[in-house]
Amino acid sequence: MMKLLISCLSLLAAIVGTNTAAAFQINHPAALHQLSSVVSLTTFHRRPIRPFVTSQSSSGNILSASNNEKGAPPSSPVPFFASFLDSVLPGSSTTSSSSSPITTTTRLPLGTIFDSRDYIFEVATNVRGYEWTQKEAVDNGLLDDLIDASPIGFNSQLLKKKAETNTLTEEEQLAAMLLRNNDFELGQIVLVPMEWDRDLFGLGSRYDVYDGQQRLVTLCLLFAALRQSFVQDENNAENDDVVSELHRFLNPSRSRKEDVTRMKLRPRDDQMLNKILMAKDTRDILLVESTTQEKDTINVRSSLANERVAENYSRLLRRLNDYSNSDRLTLLDYILEHVHLMACIPESGDIARNLVLGQGKGMNNESIDDFKGLVCFRYTADEDDMYSIFDSWDELASQPVEDGVASLSSGGVGRNIISAACLLRAASTLQTRISKQNQLLMMERWLRQTILTRGGDGKLFFEQEIRSASLVLASYREGKFNSFTQEKSQEEKAATKGATAATTGEMIETRLSFLRQLTQTVSVAKDLEMVVLELLLQRSRVKVADGKDASPTLTLQQLDGYLRQIELLAMWFVLKKPSPMKRYQRCLEFMSTIRDGNGVSNVLTEEEKQILSQRVVVHDFGKNPAERKIALALLERLNAHIVLTENGRNAAAGATNSIEYYVEHVLPPPELTSKAKRLAKEWVDFEEKEKWVHRLGNLVLVSQKPTVGAKKSAFQMKKQRYENEVESLPLTRGLTNMETWDNDALMKHLTDMFTLFENAWEL
Repeated sequence: MMKLLISCLSLLAAIVGTNTAAAFQINHPAALHQLSSVVSLTTFHRRPIRPFVTSQSSSGNILSASNNEKGAPPSSPVPFFASFLDSVLPGSSTTSSSSSPITTTTRLPLGTIFDSRDYIFEVATNVRGYEWTQKEAVDNGLLDDLIDASPIGFNSQLLKKKAETNTLTEEEQLAAMLLRNNDFELGQIVLVPMEWDRDLFGLGSRYDVYDGQQRLVTLCLLFAALRQSFVQDENNAENDDVVSELHRFLNPSRSRKEDVTRMKLRPRDDQMLNKILMAKDTRDILLVESTTQEKDTINVRSSLANERVAENYSRLLRRLNDYSNSDRLTLLDYILEHVHLMACIPESGDIARNLVLGQGKGMNNESIDDFKGLVCFRYTADEDDMYSIFDSWDELASQPVEDGVASLSSGGVGRNIISAACLLRAASTLQTRISKQNQLLMMERWLRQTILTRGGDGKLFFEQEIRSASLVLASYREGKFNSFTQEKSQEEKAATKGATAATTGEMIETRLSFLRQLTQTVSVAKDLEMVVLELLLQRSRVKVADGKDASPTLTLQQLDGYLRQIELLAMWFVLKKPSPMKRYQRCLEFMSTIRDGNGVSNVLTEEEKQILSQRVVVHDFGKNPAERKIALALLERLNAHIVLTENGRNAAAGATNSIEYYVEHVLPPPELTSKAKRLAKEWVDFEEKEKWVHRLGNLVLVSQKPTVGAKKSAFQMKKQRYENEVESLPLTRGLTNMETWDNDALMKHLTDMFTLFENAWEL
């Protein structure tokens, strides 16, 4: 009944050219998979797909498309990267007939996979190349595994000889029976459906290989080597049919249709594989043993994948030539009939990637690696540009070697920085929070939206978005802000020469240092890194008007004003601790004001400023390690404010960036007071003492990490250490003028800290 239904639907699909599975609401996975083998790939997918009229470049990108629906209005030009999988992406104009995605997994013998055009493979987005060497492919690798499991293997041959002499034991008879029916499992491959033009190629399906590239390429080389071994055995005329069969496996032909090869790598890596697969006789093809002169006569773009393909093919052929014609035929029949692959076909690349990671494979592969493949290959039209971006990306992803980080103009920043920059920019552009499960999908949406809005392709996107964001983020995370202190605003240039007031650039550096410390060490402030990156990128962009010199889109004064507001928002986050959703919403709202270009506006209301001031007084900054990180950032910022105010230019940077600071309790914390009871006499109310011990007024910034003994010591001993640091830490100056540390002294110091806090942010 099922076969009859599928036959009828296949006939209807051929007549009306519709999405059969969607039109007839077929949801059974087995029916869908069988249907996909007799009709086009669009019938396998349950989404209404717009018919494409396509022309393909060597890279496989879609260059043009048109809407052929009867009566439909003329559509706008479809971008070159358009795909029938576009309907999967959020925001697509098409809708799914079912909300649940389909993932089919089918166990198939290689004879089925290689017998038609139902399984055409391509490495389109996987950035990993062909990496197997002879160790994995031939010697003690795939070939030897197949031979050992086949009837020509050592164990099979040994049992065969014993059977001929009637010397088999009962156990050996059982083993011989099992070997005759021994299936070999090659594991699972993960495939994602791609475009397939039935008018050009006939019935069939093309898949992007997410997992299984190494095995599939090696199997193709094995069939090619078998084909060549039969070609070279000229004493057996009956080999012609076998050669034709193997050639059809590698180049499945269809009358009146375009040629297609079974396996296709990326253009730069596909040169040698394509030559081997398409040639019935490979003796004229350049192999590893070819002379230097022969290599020069064939202009094949060099790559490591091409070399490995040639090496493995050459070694496979030599090994197979060691066997007789009949043994090779036996091996071929065994491979086609008894070797199986599990073909897993999810609905989208995102699901495919999760499946691969779930198998414990590709653990070093992250979303950014898949995104690299999309930018370099799918979303770039020109083949030369593809590999230019690919190489530039690798250079950018290399670990920095100069001063710990790359400069803003060149060098590497590391893969983690690129990944963080892309995720931050995607979240900023799409105005949404990105979870770990949908990173690739969201980054691709960012890529598509940018290209469709601004034009260009992957090359321009890499240069203008990825590279610039990565370099700026790397400089921010490493605290490289010298470029701002070297700049002067127009007002500052006109100021009196030799003035001691801090420049706007130095104030910007101080603000960025504070924000960097919070966003890297305090989790509730992490989202603000997205806002800071937006601002720094705005500053790095230039505008040209009326033929004048280019100038930044943000002036130093505007940047300083925005950063002051971000500092206040950061303090609100760490002291008020709003929910993650509210924090993220505040970040998005502030970025909207930046993009509107209407000038700096207050990020906090007057009521919120009052609440913030109250929290500074009553917050327990020294209660635990997490809170002490906040205290450390705040005290360093207040100290830098004093240095900038009193000493002027070039003072704050030297006072804070080159020294590592620590936070110390003046009055020892509760866990130490049991051994320092003598301090209690200075406090009339012990409970009052416990109340204020973790407040800002009882904390001090020091440049040397205090020992446990130093933490327990009396105030007079601590005071001596503080006096030695007044020059670099003017924030401790008030403590050195006190004779004792009691409630009055603590409250006075807290008042000084609060006043300094209000002055630093002009509250």
